[in-house]
Amino acid sequence: MALVVADRVLETSTTTGSGALTLAGAVLGYQTAASGGCTNGDTFYYAITGVDASGNPDGSGWEEGLGTWGTGGILTRTTVHASSNAGAAVVWPAGTRRIAMALTAEMFRMLRLKKTGAAASCGNATLVAGTVTVSTTAVTANSIVMLTRKTSTDGLFYSTSIQYTINAGVSFTITSDNAADTSTYSWMIIEGI
Repeated sequence: MALVVADRVLETSTTTGSGALTLAGAVLGYQTAASGGCTNGDTFYYAITGVDASGNPDGSGWEEGLGTWGTGGILTRTTVHASSNAGAAVVWPAGTRRIAMALTAEMFRMLRLKKTGAAASCGNATLVAGTVTVSTTAVTANSIVMLTRKTSTDGLFYSTSIQYTINAGVSFTITSDNAADTSTYSWMIIEGI
């Protein structure tokens, strides 16, 4: 199952209580989670706000977290990250709420990069004889290593090609097609979705 990120997903629900929400369809001008690419078992970051008949926040509560989408438009609140109920799932009263696919603070906290230590997720590496191995436990089999050349051996930033190989949980190795290459690369690890 995938973590889904899509634009303009905003649905309503009138489900009460603290359990899963039955999504009732998209707000005019928006799309449903299903239209945004969700299939059974997929997850997405959500923001929920209780609203009045005009769609304005009504003070009944708010919540942000990671939800699991199920067939039939059921959103299970898998992990609540923040809420008006002291960080716990809001017990929704009768009324309407709007549920948005959102970029939450928790999602951004996950993207913070660690620059030093055994689990560094970004840094610089200089090739020696066309290769360098970077030790970091942050790299996994699903990682994508983004590389940007900072300095070049020959002053030309396009004259060689590079590739990387991963030793999951241990290191990754950058290799140039030029065995004399001593360029420096900035690197950043992101997790493939």
